[in-house]
Amino acid sequence: MLTKRRQRISSQRFLIKAIHNNGNPELININKSDSNTAVIKLCNWISHSTIKIRQ
Repeated sequence: MLTKRRQRISSQRFLIKAIHNNGNPELININKSDSNTAVIKLCNWISHSTIKIRQ
């Protein structure tokens, strides 16, 4: 069982690897996971980009 913190950290690692390999996306399709939403909002805030979220 994963805790909320571990889910956020694993989502963050995955998103960083995906952006590094494929470039900065304009839109990301995700499920209703709060950890994914939080990580994308954090990336938008840090890099001043505008990644849109579609659930």
